[in-house]
Amino acid sequence: MKNPLDFALQMEKDGEEYYRKQAAATSNQQIKQVFTTLAVDEKGHFETLSTIKATGKYQYVGSESLQEIKTIFAKEPTEGDDFRRDKGLADVYQEAVGFEKNSIALYKELAEKAVDKKERELFLRLVAEEEMHHSILWKLMELSRRPEEWYPYLNF
Repeated sequence: MKNPLDFALQMEKDGEEYYRKQAAATSNQQIKQVFTTLAVDEKGHFETLSTIKATGKYQYVGSESLQEIKTIFAKEPTEGDDFRRDKGLADVYQEAVGFEKNSIALYKELAEKAVDKKERELFLRLVAEEEMHHSILWKLMELSRRPEEWYPYLNF
């Protein structure tokens, strides 16, 4: 069985690749930005975990993705560029929600097993970021299921 840190590294690498692939596959600019932003976050997580593995140092620079995503959804989309009408994205969101759930569970486990405060705090910060990703994707999934509605709760 893989070491949990190696598993987390692979998970973050796979997540970045998945989000970049989805960004390339959509023509909707808002959703392209969301997937690109999530890919950047996953890359940052990968780099943080790589540093831990190489040096044993638990340092993490937080993400600005929530602020970026807030600006993406600052206003309701226009009729011609309405991401809610793309039914193909519902399955993508659902799959991504599953990935984020797995990440949350792994980082919670690593936080519980952490031997010192700095290590525990880092994994809990990763949990918080993955929970934010989960929330964003879940909300998008719900909107794609009921495109006739516009929810103010997109104001993450």
